[in-house]
Amino acid sequence: MGEKEKKAMQRRFEPTAGELTPFEALNRFLEGVMPRLWMRGMQPPWPLWAELAAPFEGRTPRVDVIERDEEVVVHAELPGVTKDDLEVSLAGERLTIKATTKHETEESKGEYQRREISRGELTRTVQLPAAVDAERAQAKFTDGLLELTLPKAVPASRHAIKVE
Repeated sequence: MGEKEKKAMQRRFEPTAGELTPFEALNRFLEGVMPRLWMRGMQPPWPLWAELAAPFEGRTPRVDVIERDEEVVVHAELPGVTKDDLEVSLAGERLTIKATTKHETEESKGEYQRREISRGELTRTVQLPAAVDAERAQAKFTDGLLELTLPKAVPASRHAIKVE
């Protein structure tokens, strides 16, 4: 293989700015399509991606991304998390949700003493379907459910196309 062919092959596998890597594209496909099949009653024959990554990267919160004409709405389940332990950031079209949890219980009965401490970190980065205006973003956090309303930078407009 000549030098010219090697460079062409290398360019083929390197994503340009704003382009998804092959792994990101596969992950986006699996998160977007496969849960819909499971909601119809089909049980997954393999563990979810989040369950496979859990021992290595911490727990992953479940997230729904809903695209509307003028905004993107994101719902995230964050059980056991308080508002003070929550961090939400936006970089381009990537939304990152981070939270830390810490629970301590202590019980004493006579000579018996039990103390449990559990700590954890939740992290999830989601590729948004459109560019959003971070300055006008709104967030609500109630009972472990985070709701983000992110207005689109340029609202989508629908046009009818006449078929001839």
